[in-house]
Amino acid sequence: MDHQDSITPPCTKTSATDYDDSLEMDAGFELSPFGGPLITLHLASGFPLVIHRAFLLRSAKLALLCTPSTKALDLCHISASAGHVLVQYFYTGTYRALQWTGAPAAPLSCSTKNSIATTTTAANNEDAAVLARFRTAFEVYAAARLYELDQLEELAREEIELVTCIYHPTSSSNATTSIASRNPRDAPTKLNVFTIIDIVKEAYPTPDADDVWFPAYMKERVKEVFMNLGHHSPAAAAARDKMMPVNLGNGDSTAWSRCTCQGR
Repeated sequence: MDHQDSITPPCTKTSATDYDDSLEMDAGFELSPFGGPLITLHLASGFPLVIHRAFLLRSAKLALLCTPSTKALDLCHISASAGHVLVQYFYTGTYRALQWTGAPAAPLSCSTKNSIATTTTAANNEDAAVLARFRTAFEVYAAARLYELDQLEELAREEIELVTCIYHPTSSSNATTSIASRNPRDAPTKLNVFTIIDIVKEAYPTPDADDVWFPAYMKERVKEVFMNLGHHSPAAAAARDKMMPVNLGNGDSTAWSRCTCQGR
């Protein structure tokens, strides 16, 4: 057994002036949060997840839903995959999703009319995994904004941009080439602008009015279609028609069109 973590290293400091004034000692918890009560999270599908109440209270909005007698929370608007990332974040402060093992045969708890299975029925396993990863990232992004988890929002945004960079067929930046070169798989073509729009409509249907990143992200995706295919091509027209109902926040579903037209 490795006892390295339990061994206290020798102190070489001889006076208070030997310490950097910026160094702060982490005194840890007064009481272990792992000994506190557990709360069950009922999600849109899959088995419920259990989390220590002390960690859940890191979100001020979720804290408002928790009373001293709360045993469970109904989070049926969050998928099982996004729920896992949420709990993982509460415990570790990191973003780490579950490995894709295939679409579930049927939801096990709350009903989900917009399951991954309906979107990826005709896709092969590789493309399905990409779509699932992308969808989960947007679901986590939506949940992070809903529960005001700024760090998780940033992590989800980074995941969305990374997946887009690797798998979006119109991406051609140096960053894309560099990242893709480290991935032995060829970039699937399923993550095109139309698929992105479909997933976003379900995973983030009502963007916040103060969300600055999301409108810019969606406008950039549509711009790529215009830049690569031309403003008057059939594909560009199809993208324009498909994008029109998408809410970009601020109650404006057509702001993107003004942006793309200005680039002519």
